[in-house]
Amino acid sequence: MGAAIIEHDAGAGLDRREPAPPHGYNQYFDEWHEHDLTDHLKRDRNHPCVIMWSISNEVPESVKNGEIETVKILRDLCHKIDPSRPVTVGCNHIQSANESGFTEQLDIVGYNEGVESVFEIEGDRIRYPDRKMYLSEVPHSLQTRGEYRTHPRYYRPGFDHPKLMEKEVFPETDVYYESPYDNSGVQIDARRSCRPRSE
Repeated sequence: MGAAIIEHDAGAGLDRREPAPPHGYNQYFDEWHEHDLTDHLKRDRNHPCVIMWSISNEVPESVKNGEIETVKILRDLCHKIDPSRPVTVGCNHIQSANESGFTEQLDIVGYNEGVESVFEIEGDRIRYPDRKMYLSEVPHSLQTRGEYRTHPRYYRPGFDHPKLMEKEVFPETDVYYESPYDNSGVQIDARRSCRPRSE
């Protein structure tokens, strides 16, 4: 069995909020980002299973504070050390990321389920026809952090919720373990999102 890996840099220097978190990497970014990211890339660039480099994941501050220059620094360093692989970020504030130009700095844009990014996929396929995108955090079925459902209990008004099976496959799932945040975030499934545009 093979595996395709999107390798994430643990430094995630895009979080440059002020005041800085007391133990955040942002305190060391200016001094260490080039050394740390270079070591990371050189260590793993010869693994054929690595298909992309992820320079961050769900960092809303990078969108709010317009950290476009930081994105460019990390992206360009990845391209310099390993020009054979694209650079990505998993975005959960996709509307803000689009408006700020954040997504334009990425080779491939990851869509995470949070903050309704998943509901923008179909529209973004039309608005950005040349964009390469993938579903970076979208489940294969409707789920809540390990509690699975094939029929949703949460319904978002105006959204055509998928029913993956005729009958619920996991009827034993206890309502207690379902949270509104998770259920509202996963009202989409990867199989349906990847349909050809003609459908």
